[in-house]
Amino acid sequence: TTEEETTEAETEQQELTINAEQFGRILVQYYKTNAPASDSVYKSAESFRKLILEKTGLSVRVTRVRNVSPSEAITFLIGDTPYSETAKVKESLPENSYAVRLIGRRVVIIGSNEALTVKALKDFCDKVLNNPELTKEGSITIRPEDGFTVTLENGVYYVDAPWLKKIMATIIETSCERRTIRLTT
Repeated sequence: TTEEETTEAETEQQELTINAEQFGRILVQYYKTNAPASDSVYKSAESFRKLILEKTGLSVRVTRVRNVSPSEAITFLIGDTPYSETAKVKESLPENSYAVRLIGRRVVIIGSNEALTVKALKDFCDKVLNNPELTKEGSITIRPEDGFTVTLENGVYYVDAPWLKKIMATIIETSCERRTIRLTT
């Protein structure tokens, strides 16, 4: 293991708390080639911005990204951005799926198509922004274990998430008999 790989792995494991100290430095970024300003990803990013403001009081800018700019700002990368963090998540993304990952100071939210990117953003809001344990007045906490990948196959969503694996391990461990468990939303 090289020092660079170790540093990257350590960076991915840290939780990220966004608070008033980062006020004005949080960017919500999306990317879609030749997309009009009213496309569904932009509308979802705007809804996301409003939800962050409503839940935390934090002001967020929605910025369209065409190229990578170095920044220490906490950044939500929504869609197929030109950032290396997006490429890393996208390359491991199966067809008909979407994912949310925390990588350093960036939260990658991407789907294998535009509709699934919008779904990923909605699920992230449901999991984190609507969770009073993680989102409070003036702050949002994003933990690596809150990331997930969802794949749609024959009309069924398959979820791969650390938090779901913990729940399932507990259910299986405490079960005295063999059962079929079906999770629905």
